Amino acid sequence: MVKPSRSKKSSGFTLIELLVVITILGILATIVLVNINIKKRKNDAENAVIKANIIELSKGLESYHIVTGMLPRDDYGMDNHIPTVQPGTTPLTDYVRAEWPDNYEYWVDHPSGHFAVYAPKAGSPGVYIKYISIYGTIKECGTPPFGYNTCVDPPAE
Repeated sequence: MVKPSRSKKSSGFTLIELLVVITILGILATIVLVNINIKKRKNDAENAVIKANIIELSKGLESYHIVTGMLPRDDYGMDNHIPTVQPGTTPLTDYVRAEWPDNYEYWVDHPSGHFAVYAPKAGSPGVYIKYISIYGTIKECGTPPFGYNTCVDPPAE
């Protein structure tokens, strides 16, 4: 005798199908989070290098100022990306290394003897890392970064 066949009506997903989908979503989420973290760590590393370079250049400028009694002029432009000095004076390269990345800038106020060195912050458009000699510290500043003692708070992230 033949048994009557029962037709199975499936309404929904099986447990196995749900586990497979959840596993795939978990793997995709892990890949995305790892890539986001790598970008942040890369920016953090670049910003640490920028801060170290700015401190090195600032300390060299302060040493130059102590020894020579003057600071390089910022209106001579940049030569090898460091401020140029007046002809016939002590070379600045006696105090700082000769090559700097293109995006470092220097601003000086000669009457006061104060200056600023700044560069764009990695991963944050419109934000600059700036050493301001009048404060003796590094700050993060928003645009515009100009002036030896000005620092506009950067936009909130």
